[in-house]
Amino acid sequence: MPLVRERKVFVQGLQVLAKVDGRVLPSHIFHAATAMALLCESEDFSTYPDQYVTSAADLAFLSDFRAKTLAPFLTDFEQKKALRPLIDAIDKAKRQNRFK
Repeated sequence: MPLVRERKVFVQGLQVLAKVDGRVLPSHIFHAATAMALLCESEDFSTYPDQYVTSAADLAFLSDFRAKTLAPFLTDFEQKKALRPLIDAIDKAKRQNRFK
């Protein structure tokens, strides 16, 4: 999935979700975030996580995205379970903060 890494599909996809949040149904945001969670489960993502989050701005955005856009879905167990890979990827990127 080098093209996905090159084009920064992960961060840009989440940025689109953040922009349309409130303009589309919450279920649409949830299903799109679930698709991004599936990307986080891929072998390529776990092999090259540093190539998906490439700057301090990306890291700051991910932190904000988790707090604002994903927060409504984290109260329901089934939704949180579906989003777990995405949540874990964001938390791991924050813990490994190599942009200090």
